[in-house]
Amino acid sequence: MSGAQAALVAAIVGDKRASRQLASSIAGSLPGERLIQIYRHNFISRFVEALQVTFPKTQQMLGPDCFQGLAQAFIQQEAFVEASLLHFGESFADFLAQQEILASFAYCVDLARLEWAMEVAYGQANSLSEGLDGWSLRDGLQVIASDYALLDMWHFDGEGELDVGARSQWIIVYRDG
Repeated sequence: MSGAQAALVAAIVGDKRASRQLASSIAGSLPGERLIQIYRHNFISRFVEALQVTFPKTQQMLGPDCFQGLAQAFIQQEAFVEASLLHFGESFADFLAQQEILASFAYCVDLARLEWAMEVAYGQANSLSEGLDGWSLRDGLQVIASDYALLDMWHFDGEGELDVGARSQWIIVYRDG
């Protein structure tokens, strides 16, 4: 990433010093800081939307306002080393695990891990690899172990009751077809 790109990313994610320096070098009909604010809003909105698409059930369980606040905090913390959204969200579950506010909602961390595993599996080629003792393993296969009723949460449509602690579950995630 070039120096100018790095300065722009720093300004967008809230580095006040980088924002002031960049704003002073922008000429136009709007003040430089206002242009950076517009770009920052659009940038963050795009990445929040990407997280909403990748983690819809996590958003459902946390509620849209809580999810949006956590997504914005994640975006400001995440180091942007590439412009692609391909790997964006990979560390979202780890981020959620570090949030004290979610101590009572630890099951959402496992749900986010499941949703990320599904995202990864979707992007995998449908192929087999040679495993131990001649067993064939699907590329991208992941096992998610949870102390919670993770699959029940995934299927939950918001109607009725859900007992997230009903039973622990192990889920195998892979692409089939």
